[in-house]
Amino acid sequence: MKKIVLILIAILLVSFNGFANFSFNFIADYTITNSATSDYLQLIGGYYSDNFEAIIDFPVRKDGKYVFTDHASFILNHYFLIQQGYLKVYFNKDFYLRVGQSQLKDTIDSKYALFINQNIYKTNIELSFENDNAFYRAFWVPLNEYSKYGYPDRGMNFKTFGIKFGNFKIGYEDSVIYTDRTVDIYYLFSPFPVPIIQAYKNSMIAPWGEYVNDNSIVGLFMEYDNQKYKYFLQVLADDLNMNRYFDPDSYQNPDKVAWSTGLNIRTNSGKFGIYNAGATKYTYERLPKPYEYTQYPASVYPGGIIDYKDNYIGYLYGEDSLSTLLEYENTFDKLWLKASGEYVISGSKSPHDPWHEESNYIPGTHFLEEKVKEYMYSFETQLKYQLTSNILLGTDYKYTKYINKIALVDDLYWKPQKGVNENINSFSIYFIINFQF
Repeated sequence: MKKIVLILIAILLVSFNGFANFSFNFIADYTITNSATSDYLQLIGGYYSDNFEAIIDFPVRKDGKYVFTDHASFILNHYFLIQQGYLKVYFNKDFYLRVGQSQLKDTIDSKYALFINQNIYKTNIELSFENDNAFYRAFWVPLNEYSKYGYPDRGMNFKTFGIKFGNFKIGYEDSVIYTDRTVDIYYLFSPFPVPIIQAYKNSMIAPWGEYVNDNSIVGLFMEYDNQKYKYFLQVLADDLNMNRYFDPDSYQNPDKVAWSTGLNIRTNSGKFGIYNAGATKYTYERLPKPYEYTQYPASVYPGGIIDYKDNYIGYLYGEDSLSTLLEYENTFDKLWLKASGEYVISGSKSPHDPWHEESNYIPGTHFLEEKVKEYMYSFETQLKYQLTSNILLGTDYKYTKYINKIALVDDLYWKPQKGVNENINSFSIYFIINFQF
């Protein structure tokens, strides 16, 4: 694997053709949440040319989310992240290769994306091609390797391809997680859909057969964008119950499906958006373990608890949930405004135990059937003001109300807790200084 990475980096460096433009952003943020405070400093730097990019993104945070080191006092109880650090080469206007740590992106650009949500920053190798008629994109991600906490070695690959005609874009997506290794180059470079690759690999009698039991999810999407209206629909299938059609008297396993849809309308009065998404019970749970569709195959570590919204790779709210988001956005000279309201209903989540506390699934498809569910309401306003050509000021206020708030039980299950309610007020103020030369 190291040889492969070195070869790819060498390709990137050979493509470097001289300096064209440097950009640096320094961000400072101070947040008050109820009676607690947090802050972060962030340096984002980059070199950009027609065919090469080199990016670093280095935040230092004090928000209590992670315990980074036993010597926290050395950095005043802050921890740092290497959020992004990658090299990217454009071989032409249609094709690029990227190596390093970066934000992973789904095909659908939405908070409710089903395969890759917007919180995932991981080391990866990405290949991407897109022109006026077709597109293909694939990346590989090592999830866990040499873990101090005993996490098994795990890797992940994502792929999407499809066609474009006029304002329409239609495509296929799949993702696979595998254990006992962190890299499987065949998934990265083969254009075949993952289910076909798995069937080929699992040909145990054939001389090329491999003893692997990888787990995949597949999906389809369509997008229409005519500059004034933008609409998308994305569906994901983790498992489908085909016995209802072919063998009604046999077992009826649950449908494990998710969907995401959205509409943007651009007007002279601003941009309006409405989004909806959901996932049935058991979606994103993998069998056998440990094939969780999460960054880490646990919700606890010696430093604390990893919130499921920070751990899920796919749909932000995970299984057995339904969410709706309304947004408004507009720009007034030097002022940018965004306001949003969100409503989420959630049942229990169990990414680390395939059938929750049961030894097997409950036959049939299930969706928000629990008597106790979590209800979450939130409202957020964001303002940015361009003070000078290279200084931007911003504020962010968010109010969130939880009813029957979800909590971690027995280190495995995220369950709504009857009568546990919480109101959260959060206010942030920040500035961004930009330098270019």
